[in-house]
Amino acid sequence: MPVYADIYVLSSDRTVACAVRFLDRFLPRRAQTADEFEIPQYAETPDVVHANALPVMERCCREHSLPYNLYWRALDGRKPGYAMILYLVDGTVVYGLSTEEDDGALSLRLLQEIQAFLSSSEGFIGHEATPSFDTAEQFRRIMAEES
Repeated sequence: MPVYADIYVLSSDRTVACAVRFLDRFLPRRAQTADEFEIPQYAETPDVVHANALPVMERCCREHSLPYNLYWRALDGRKPGYAMILYLVDGTVVYGLSTEEDDGALSLRLLQEIQAFLSSSEGFIGHEATPSFDTAEQFRRIMAEES
């Protein structure tokens, strides 16, 4: 099993249009990693359950304090292997990709491309452990530690 580098970029663009453009740009051939999407996420008794991610993305964009983590995998063994959109409780969003760690040049290039795509200078590459952040402030603290 390969080791992955996780690329995270913080953005204030919490729109469905941005999320779809991000996915289409960086992971055009993709499949959701979950079979269903409950709101609130991981609730034992959810308010609603959706069969795909789009209604969740729409709701997160309407309700800026709703946190949710969404993941997709690449089809056909393409790189990067995974994409993620992490909606934070303060209205910001983390857009990310995971790729095999042994290709450091690819990880760095993808970080720079996502930052340019989102017009954001706030991003970092993590390694095999999803950091815990619920707000932009927490993201920035982790980013400083990773630098």
